[in-house]
Amino acid sequence: MRFIRLAVVSFVIFFVLLTVIGLLFPPVVTVVRRGVIQAPKEKIYPFIADTKNWHKWLADSTVVFAQLTPATTGKDAAVSIGGKRVQIIAVTHDYVEAEWELNKKENRIQTSGFYLLPDKETSGTVVQLHFTQKLKWYPWERIAARLNERVLGPVLDNNILQLDEAVKAAN
Repeated sequence: MRFIRLAVVSFVIFFVLLTVIGLLFPPVVTVVRRGVIQAPKEKIYPFIADTKNWHKWLADSTVVFAQLTPATTGKDAAVSIGGKRVQIIAVTHDYVEAEWELNKKENRIQTSGFYLLPDKETSGTVVQLHFTQKLKWYPWERIAARLNERVLGPVLDNNILQLDEAVKAAN
């Protein structure tokens, strides 16, 4: 009986401690990557603003893309990427923002943004990609989200390289 009580008390203390540690982490995690592409913004913009061009740079060739809306540009244009719905929610002349539906049942959404900025040192364009995830209070979620940088960072770096290659191939 003592062993069971000790196990239950230990578990409760461990869970409370883990929850407190998890609450010390921020509720929003953003991963940002940037790179310079030696092309004018006008040549790059169609690749980020038009969902029919996303398959050329946003994921590897094994990911299945499917257009979900008749419109491929502008607000509300949507595409399925690897079974996840991605919808453009904001567009300007140098920025595109999209929502990625991670889990429809739990209404889990991740926001991404694609910026195009002039590079002051060269005649190229700075491309900045970011992914932002809002987290619940769950300690395992907050602690695991800290790994997002290690997982998403190299993917975003690769996306910028693929975008550069796609822009060069289009010229």
